[in-house]
Amino acid sequence: PFPLHLLGFALHMFHHYTQPESCTFYIPKLETDEEAAYLGHLISSAEKLLGMKLGTVRILIVLENPRAMFRLNEMMTSL
Repeated sequence: PFPLHLLGFALHMFHHYTQPESCTFYIPKLETDEEAAYLGHLISSAEKLLGMKLGTVRILIVLENPRAMFRLNEMMTSL
């Protein structure tokens, strides 16, 4: 088994890494700082592997859980 979100992320990054304006990802329902740390590591690893400047990839996060709003600072620090 292979997580589908990794395949989608990898394909998009591979095809659009030369166009920084295209490297924006929508992340729905982020709930914990552990998930944020995982995504932060995934994004920074992809930027390093593709030779991009760190911080080029932009993300849009939707917080739909009230508990996530109380953990906002921890999640943003993890990203």
